[in-house]
Amino acid sequence: MRQCHTVLVSLLLLSTLLAASIEAKKVLVLENDVEGVQNITIHCRSNEDDLGVHVLEPHQSFQRELLNSLFIPNLYYCRFDWGGDAHWLDLNDYRYECPICTNVVLGGCEICRWSIKRNGSCLATDNKGSQRCYNWHK
Repeated sequence: MRQCHTVLVSLLLLSTLLAASIEAKKVLVLENDVEGVQNITIHCRSNEDDLGVHVLEPHQSFQRELLNSLFIPNLYYCRFDWGGDAHWLDLNDYRYECPICTNVVLGGCEICRWSIKRNGSCLATDNKGSQRCYNWHK
């Protein structure tokens, strides 16, 4: 009886952890830090989800929770427009691992905080203001 109880508890714990890891939650944050520009227009979408068009004033941010399945990942990308120029950010680029994490398996999330700048985009690498910056795709 005790062995059966242990197996049952183990299976329950394993199924809970597996279910939590199947849908990995990320929080996308995009902030308008383009110097000398009043507003930027952003449009983010994936193969499954259109996050809509949003206009951000200087230092205003857009935040959205993104759900990705381990089996069928959503491929997100964003377009940024200002001053007649368009810039693109592929959020699934292998270089853009979102490093600000809590415990994903136990219900936390990854926070992908991007600062949108004139020459490129910068990904926050910690909670202290450090960033990794990338030039816009040409």
